[in-house]
Amino acid sequence: MADTKDTDAMNNWLNFLAQQGATINDGFATSFGETPADYPELKATLVDLSDMGILSLEGPDTKRFLQGQSTSDTSQLNKETSLPGAICNPKGRMLTSYQAIEPVLDRVLLTMHRPLVETTINNIGKYAAFFKTTLNDVSEDYRLLGLSGPDCEPLLAQLFDTVPQAINQLCIGEDYLLLRISSQQFLLIVDVAVAEKHWLRLSASFKPVGIDYWQLQSIRAGLAQVRVETLEQF
Repeated sequence: MADTKDTDAMNNWLNFLAQQGATINDGFATSFGETPADYPELKATLVDLSDMGILSLEGPDTKRFLQGQSTSDTSQLNKETSLPGAICNPKGRMLTSYQAIEPVLDRVLLTMHRPLVETTINNIGKYAAFFKTTLNDVSEDYRLLGLSGPDCEPLLAQLFDTVPQAINQLCIGEDYLLLRISSQQFLLIVDVAVAEKHWLRLSASFKPVGIDYWQLQSIRAGLAQVRVETLEQF
């Protein structure tokens, strides 16, 4: 359960988005005035991904532990390469899907549907006692932003030192992680303290839109995500 500090931080973030023109429903920015009729004209968009959270695994045995609990070959995980994957129950049904990132040695971040962070810790945390690794929900330490569209890459090149060229490639900046998850979609992870700065900088070039647009682009790119409502259904 989120503590008061985390709740206040999220409320402050949602209030900030509302000041930027967002319509907030059920804790998400669902629109910035656009409708589905506008979607074909959108070329470079910025989306708040508050429906996503982050599970942190930290310690010298982290990658070995994750290797045994997931579908990922964690030996391929490094500071330049992220990995998609899933954690399954003993019957092979998915408990969560994720994008794994190794920002520093012996620490891995898994981005996933936010409600599944806690359930994943409960499901695999009992096995962590046999490894030198610690699992924590760090969702409130970061903000996740989605950037997409055919004009996205050249605009990102104007704002960041390096831009991921290949799918799953990761670029690490001073206060951000930028990864490419499809041909026209990028995920930006920033510390909560600098999230507003990054949003304002990006929104000067990218059109802010609601989360429905991002989800549509993910479907078109063939990116499936296990969500709390589809837990153990696949």
